Amino acid sequence: KTPATTPTTARKANACEVCDKAVYFMEKIEADKKLYHKACFRCKQCNKALSAGSYASLHGNMYCKPHFKQLFKLKGNYDEGFGATQHKHKWVSQDRQALENPTTEC
Repeated sequence: KTPATTPTTARKANACEVCDKAVYFMEKIEADKKLYHKACFRCKQCNKALSAGSYASLHGNMYCKPHFKQLFKLKGNYDEGFGATQHKHKWVSQDRQALENPTTEC
């Protein structure tokens, strides 16, 4: 048999993003092109069960809409409020590197 037809690889294609177990049609929720069991589809902040119409996602994490809004308002941006580094810090470090190590291109 080829790897594409073995039960293990077929099951991995239908695996839940959270628990890595097989997701069957009647218990599946698809969000951001990933599969979840209804019981596994929960807010990262409060662990509340989510539905297809009651979630927001950022950087692969799922949130209930109230917590998504709360975390955004906390810092006023989508990175720092959710525990990631702001993009402006990446730009500043790149600018510093460019000043410290100038290239001599014409």
